[in-house]
Amino acid sequence: MRVGIRAIGMYVPPDVRGNDWWDPNVVARWVEQRASRPPTPEPANLSPGARRVLRAGAEQAKHPYLGTHQRHVLARDASVHDMEEAAARDAIERAGIDPSEIDVLLTHVIFAEQQLANPACILHQRLELAPACMSLHTEATAYSSLAQLGIAEAMIRSGRARYALLVQSCAATRFMDMTDPGSVLLGDGATAIVVGPVREDRGILDATHFTEGGYVPGLVMSTRGGRWYDSGTPEIHIGDPATMARAQLRIADTCEQALTTLLARTGVTLEQLDFLCVFQGTPWLQPVVYEHLGVRHVEPFDIFQRFAYLSSAMIPAALFMALQAGRLADDKVVAIVGGGTGMTYGATLLRWGV
Repeated sequence: MRVGIRAIGMYVPPDVRGNDWWDPNVVARWVEQRASRPPTPEPANLSPGARRVLRAGAEQAKHPYLGTHQRHVLARDASVHDMEEAAARDAIERAGIDPSEIDVLLTHVIFAEQQLANPACILHQRLELAPACMSLHTEATAYSSLAQLGIAEAMIRSGRARYALLVQSCAATRFMDMTDPGSVLLGDGATAIVVGPVREDRGILDATHFTEGGYVPGLVMSTRGGRWYDSGTPEIHIGDPATMARAQLRIADTCEQALTTLLARTGVTLEQLDFLCVFQGTPWLQPVVYEHLGVRHVEPFDIFQRFAYLSSAMIPAALFMALQAGRLADDKVVAIVGGGTGMTYGATLLRWGV
């Protein structure tokens, strides 16, 4: 049985926050702080990919808002599960299936609203899924959508499930100090993917998954200098700048490793790709990976300027918007590549359509 993406749904809150939301005095302080920093010497023996990342990051730092324009923001009286439910219902309707046919529900939220509770259960109840539907909250940070896709494919191919619903949500704007320069990079939203059987000449062709576990202290959610349950307010922040810098320098190389390994296994060439979806963790990330891979026959499809960083919802959101824009169509060969902090990374290759 070939397994593929049957439909994608998406929801973003109606409130849009432009760059003019930030206090000009706060922005001026960011600019002054960046200008006062001494130039960082380039480490020796950097790979070509790391050099591209370093140059792109330095160029982005010249812009007061780090190259961003707007982001959607979840209202304080709304729940992240409201976004998840809306995205999930959108995907189910587009897939044309009955919710009772869903045997697996996999969710990821950047920070659950309650601990010691499975967040997937809340969505399961809201959607009135069958009791026999296995519901799990999966955690692979920004890589969660591709990890979920791998789990869902395995369960459906083995006959343990008919359809799987994969849901990703991000309410990052609630968990960052809005005077932090990085706050301009965060947005809120949710996506959902229905995975199920497709025609033999469509669907997932192969996938690669990698783990390098030495980068956990980089980007974290905790009280500053402590753990999430210590006294104080948990925030998204850089836990260890050196670790974060090392992880960022690896981005282009990890994407290259994941994709070239995948293409070698499947016999598909880079030139045969009709669409390349790279995780957009910053405004510069996707263009840098395109440049590093030497991709010239496919135009990058940017959504960061419109939505900012959506964590695990970033890749499904890019696919959803590409479908709306006509960039994806049946029989197109699509490669998806990305990663998440910690770190995990990989790539998935599929022929689009059902």
